[in-house]
Amino acid sequence: MFYDVYLHGCDIRRMDHEIRSALDLALTDAIRQGRVLCDNEAAMTEPARSILSVNG
Repeated sequence: MFYDVYLHGCDIRRMDHEIRSALDLALTDAIRQGRVLCDNEAAMTEPARSILSVNG
């Protein structure tokens, strides 16, 4: 899952609501800008649970 990559990279076990919200916002912005591709547009409500790929 998207959040697990962040947690593992930072070597932490739990994520608070503020960090999760910031990651969700950043991911949604990256998808809207076309830098990250989402497997389906309906997943924009919860993109972190979608299959994602880097554009390019």
